[in-house]
Amino acid sequence: MLSENIQTQKKSFLGILNFLGLILSLRLALPTYITSSFLSSFVSENLVGYIYILGSVFTLILFYLASKILASWGNWKTTIVFSLISFFSLIGLVYAKDLYCIVFFLNLSTATATMVSFCLDIFIEHDTKNSLTGNTRGLYLTIMNSAWLISPFLAGWMVGSENYKNVFLISAFFMLVLSIFVFIKLKKFTDPIYKSFSVINTLKEIIRRKDIRLIMFTFFLLQFFYAWMVIYMPIYLKNHLGFDWLTLGKMFTIMLLPFVFIQAPLGKIADKGVGEKKLLLVGFLIMAVSTFVIPFIKNNSFIVWSLVLFVTRIGAATVEVMSDTYFFKKIGEKDANLISVYRSMIPVAYIVGPIVAGAMLSFWGIEYLFYALAFLMLLGMTRDSEINDVK
Repeated sequence: MLSENIQTQKKSFLGILNFLGLILSLRLALPTYITSSFLSSFVSENLVGYIYILGSVFTLILFYLASKILASWGNWKTTIVFSLISFFSLIGLVYAKDLYCIVFFLNLSTATATMVSFCLDIFIEHDTKNSLTGNTRGLYLTIMNSAWLISPFLAGWMVGSENYKNVFLISAFFMLVLSIFVFIKLKKFTDPIYKSFSVINTLKEIIRRKDIRLIMFTFFLLQFFYAWMVIYMPIYLKNHLGFDWLTLGKMFTIMLLPFVFIQAPLGKIADKGVGEKKLLLVGFLIMAVSTFVIPFIKNNSFIVWSLVLFVTRIGAATVEVMSDTYFFKKIGEKDANLISVYRSMIPVAYIVGPIVAGAMLSFWGIEYLFYALAFLMLLGMTRDSEINDVK
């Protein structure tokens, strides 16, 4: 009876976290595909990526301090503090007039929201059995990505005739809702003893553990793919092919369908012994081929572009759920140092990605970014061929 009560409590706790994941995703997803175009109204296209770099550097600093912050405040208080900072930053962004203020509030809100996502990872890992990691992570990602599914359409509708700040205001509302629910529902969380974050010791551990090293590289390549797609795909479709925001919103909604429909089943398949390795290889192959064809499409057909983008996300959704499943099977909740490095691949990708893209755009057109991205996805296949499935 006691064990049944514990299992019921864990399911209830995970249910709350799934809801919080949905709310956080709504906050993150709404501005994602409009931000680069919003910034391009203030600076040139090849400078937009460098604004993302500033936020990514700040996020990396927070990840570096994460273990110390968690040890001092605990995960519950840390989540509330970062969610409130993100909320007030978004409010500041709504009313900001000066470019420097816009850049500051934008990057602060994004960095702190990313840290909230990191905190939710720790909450989830606390109550997840290793044998059910794929199922738990697959369901969590599916719920989160359902927000990403509807957000492009909502954002496109809210922006309308370039009224971008409506999106930031609604995002602030979702951040406030999240902070309230965390305050009320998660205050009884018991923190583990977090490993202190030593750069040298953590790097030694990553180097020593080959599979952790390889899956972190996999996650970096996935985030690099997202970085280029999020920053440059909307610019390419809007500024070069002439799509309006309402059409882009519908197109991006179709594009994101795989994240809702295939991740939970794939997580269950991984738990049943098929293995993450094969699915990672298939995912990267799909990403490489579908990305490579993008520059060859010269028309502005809604159906053709929706289909191509949809296929790219079949590959990305597969790699995402397999990457998370594999990594979290290999570590525990106390490994905050490894989780912070793993999630820090997101800001690292948003640093490296715009630098590489900016250099390429100085010599070639924007379409050449997609050739390079396809090549990098093939590189992901070669690296993932070396990992060992979790037994």
